[in-house]
Amino acid sequence: MNFEETAHWVSGLFPGEMMVGELGPCRVATFANPPENIACTLNFGQVDTGLTAEGMDVRSELFTVATQAEAAPILVAAAYQMLVDAAGRILARPGELLPGLATLALQHDLTAKHGVLTVPYVWGGDVPHFREPGKQTLMLQVIFLTDDEFVYLNTYGLPALQQEISKNSINIHDLRR
Repeated sequence: MNFEETAHWVSGLFPGEMMVGELGPCRVATFANPPENIACTLNFGQVDTGLTAEGMDVRSELFTVATQAEAAPILVAAAYQMLVDAAGRILARPGELLPGLATLALQHDLTAKHGVLTVPYVWGGDVPHFREPGKQTLMLQVIFLTDDEFVYLNTYGLPALQQEISKNSINIHDLRR
């Protein structure tokens, strides 16, 4: 997909008016839906992360949801850059950790500063994807964790952390929790 096709696809995935901006090499779409704000990459799908499935290249666009509107696009652009800089050491797939991402993005006022890539559940279990010859692009969510949540994740795993978050009604979109 080229940029225009990606922007058209992403514009239909999230509610609200889409605004497009650039943060370094990352093109980012934002959707303001107070109290939640969404930021989504529009060109990470051009990055070959080396992932394949069923003989096809697997690409992704990254998104996050945050109550802090100003932080969301900065953080999703930082995730983009961290994955590009990792050059295959961190893959763009669920379960991968992005330690200290908010600190790297100079967002020092946030307490949820570590990222984890997850299968998005915002669409009720179905992950939006776009197929083209030899390639499919999927949505991949970046969720931010506090230090304690990050330690819990590393100790007990992502499924256990997700259960704890649900059990304790933790608002994972509040990056200052």
